Amino acid sequence: MQIFDLGDTARFRYLLVMGIRPSQLCSVQEVLKSVSPNPEVSVQIFGAESVAGYEHLLTAAFLSVKAWNAKRNLAHSPATEVLLYASGRRQIKEAIGSAGVTEGSWGWVVIALSNSRARLNTVGKTFMRYGSEDERLVELTDDKFPVLIHKYGITKDELAVSEQLSPSKRDALKSLILERVALSDLYR
Repeated sequence: MQIFDLGDTARFRYLLVMGIRPSQLCSVQEVLKSVSPNPEVSVQIFGAESVAGYEHLLTAAFLSVKAWNAKRNLAHSPATEVLLYASGRRQIKEAIGSAGVTEGSWGWVVIALSNSRARLNTVGKTFMRYGSEDERLVELTDDKFPVLIHKYGITKDELAVSEQLSPSKRDALKSLILERVALSDLYR
């Protein structure tokens, strides 16, 4: 579990990011209901296969804060706004379809936003009741490559050019995904 400080100007200053391997007996809806009653915390759950590392979610969170501060947010909750940016989509239904949890998800990546680190620690402990923590689910791993290339519509040519400019194939893919996230801010 990692908690990041998004800065003083953020409506929700802190971002929690954690990977969870859920137990077989719980559903995303069940888990969200257990955390949702707290209006001081905004929560979203991603399919782990859709996340390209901490930088991916941090970039989406910073852009979400910027949108909320400028009153350009498309979603009603900050965590859903992060989902929109992270997926590179403008429609919530499309974002959930692209980056949300599906039957084929390998695990969950949970994000939560709040003005209180203590609240986020509590939320993190709540999520651990539904499975085991596994931070590797957040990272960009080789087995995520084909899924991410498909989800973000990255062409072989784009990847080839990016690989020439990056120290590794992993960095090349990550930079293209971060580009998609940043460009989604321009299409608002």
